[in-house]
Amino acid sequence: MIKKLLFTIFLFIPFLLKAGDFPLGMYCVPSAKDIKILKKAGFNTIHTYNQNPQHLETLAKEAKKQGVKILVYSNKIEGDLIEEAKHWPVSAWYIYDEPGVHHLTPQRLKELNNSAKAKFPEDKTAFVVGKASNLKPYTAIADIIMVDWYPVPHLALTSLGEQIKEAKYYLAKDGYSNKPVWAVVQSFDWRNFKQHRPDDQRIGRFPTVKEMRFMAYHSVTEGAEGIFFFNYQDPKKHKQEWKAISKVSKELSKMQPVFAQGTAAPIPFDMPYGLKAKAWLYKGKYYYLIVNTSNKQISLPQELQNKAYKTIFNKKVDFAEPYGVYIYKKHL
Repeated sequence: MIKKLLFTIFLFIPFLLKAGDFPLGMYCVPSAKDIKILKKAGFNTIHTYNQNPQHLETLAKEAKKQGVKILVYSNKIEGDLIEEAKHWPVSAWYIYDEPGVHHLTPQRLKELNNSAKAKFPEDKTAFVVGKASNLKPYTAIADIIMVDWYPVPHLALTSLGEQIKEAKYYLAKDGYSNKPVWAVVQSFDWRNFKQHRPDDQRIGRFPTVKEMRFMAYHSVTEGAEGIFFFNYQDPKKHKQEWKAISKVSKELSKMQPVFAQGTAAPIPFDMPYGLKAKAWLYKGKYYYLIVNTSNKQISLPQELQNKAYKTIFNKKVDFAEPYGVYIYKKHL
């Protein structure tokens, strides 16, 4: 009896020691009134490009009221507002958007990071890269790296997850393997943005629920420790788009505690080629996330047909459909 009790205590020590975080965020939130809408859809973090100090004050106040964190610039926060901002619910201070694309020197990015740190030494800083290889000169800068890669419809759906994996490789290579990498999932239509094709042919469409779901979960299997969506779609103006986003975000929010506080666990069965999996132990249950990274149907491990494995968000099936996502849980 004592031996069993000691084993149980040992098993749950990771949960006592680990206080993880896993932001589920939205880019380009225009105003404080949108925070309540996002919170209802499961989001726990918001981003804005608006640097107006009064706007940020209002945003921070509402975010704190709703129990939501903010990812914002510190550039224009000066004077007495600095002390006030130290009490804002800041996830991280956003220092720059795609420095590689804009040919910003590492020295300049470092200066921006140091400026934010001088004002808010207790807080984290973050910047985003549009391509993992663009991270190479900047691995030493900031506390958090974000990767925005938007493949629909012109690139492979797996490419976001591959960029996450590559970014983590560059960080580890330079000795920064502990830096979190957050993925930014496409939730917009490319046709609404400037095209760079010589013929100016407008290419794009809004991602489907299945595509956004795959990009998010595939990123998690490749090591993403946070998921953001770019960009916010006003529910009144873009009902279908918002319905698709919120369907994915509400599901992710239910898995967020597992991702944030779960302890990494082994996969107890062989995974066929093309399937990518990750597992966690959380509050006495194992959680298994499996994604099909191929465009072909693949047989799922036979062990998953056992009654001990319960499905989450989907029915039990024998085969993983192309780019399908499957989540199971099993009691200890």
